[in-house]
Amino acid sequence: MKKLINACLIILSLIFILFYTKFYVEANSQNDFNQQLYVYNWGEYIDPEVITDFEEEYKIDVIYETYDSNETLYAKLKNNNTRYDVVFPSEYMVDKMNQEQMLLPIDYNKLSNYQYVDPRFLHVSDGNVSIPYFWGTVGIIYNPNLTDLDFDSWNDLWDESLEKQIIIPDSAREVIGMSLQSLGLSVNSTNRNELTWAQDKLFTLQPNIKAIIGDEILQAMPNNEAAVAITWSGSAKYMQEINPDLIYTIPEEGTNIWVDSAVIPTTCQNIEGAHQFINYLMDSNVSQRNSEYVGYTPTNIITQEIMKKDEENIAVYYPDEVKTQKYEFYKNLSSEDNMLYNDLFLEFKMF
Repeated sequence: MKKLINACLIILSLIFILFYTKFYVEANSQNDFNQQLYVYNWGEYIDPEVITDFEEEYKIDVIYETYDSNETLYAKLKNNNTRYDVVFPSEYMVDKMNQEQMLLPIDYNKLSNYQYVDPRFLHVSDGNVSIPYFWGTVGIIYNPNLTDLDFDSWNDLWDESLEKQIIIPDSAREVIGMSLQSLGLSVNSTNRNELTWAQDKLFTLQPNIKAIIGDEILQAMPNNEAAVAITWSGSAKYMQEINPDLIYTIPEEGTNIWVDSAVIPTTCQNIEGAHQFINYLMDSNVSQRNSEYVGYTPTNIITQEIMKKDEENIAVYYPDEVKTQKYEFYKNLSSEDNMLYNDLFLEFKMF
């Protein structure tokens, strides 16, 4: 009997140890999740000191990675089980991800700074799944020492005086969209005839094209390697800081206006930390520091007013609502239409 009792006690002790170990591991594992935050963002799109300050204030370790396109972000989240708690897609990709149930709803009760977000961008994307982060435009940057044109129109790019003087980005939506707008058409056109017209017009631009590149433009234009380039507003501001002679302008036909937003993907394992991080970025002081580092226009209305006071080119970098109503956000195109854009652009590059 004594041996049986001892055996039972041993078994009970083992059960207790196993239960306690499982409970301890799960509790600490969950605690690790709450002390870590996986953030996936565009390159050079946040002040590193902002991350450091957030970590110190909230005692959360931020694991930070970057991507170079919305499509890269989408593919990684769609095809991998990689954990990310906060990511920053553009408006059309927010819609795509939301339609495919890749995003969690935002709990606005956890965002005390939500009240400071520019109302123009609150409903750009479908559903309550995103918080606007930065916004900007696509336009033309040029060197007045190398050209007499002022680029009031996209059609100025076709001027014969610009032979081998134009740099364009390696991006189908931007380049084909520019050609569409030069024809008075929408940047979101899916009409095959209209897209063919835009491609045909691009073919006639070939004599003026010096290069089709990516981030290399950030050095090329300040170094006077070309007279003009198509670029994004934040990139333009960066180039102007290096070479003050450069001018950024938005043609009268209008342009693409975009907004990148913070969203919480379904891979999130620290929902509380995700909301804390998003709310932190929306703080007016943090937003100002971040915008000064990144160069793009903040969505925080208080920060906008502060930064306008020191901005020489308010009209182009902070276009008012009358102007932005004329600009177009990219829509989420079908896979077939996206393929068409990419094929037309590839044919143009190979021409």
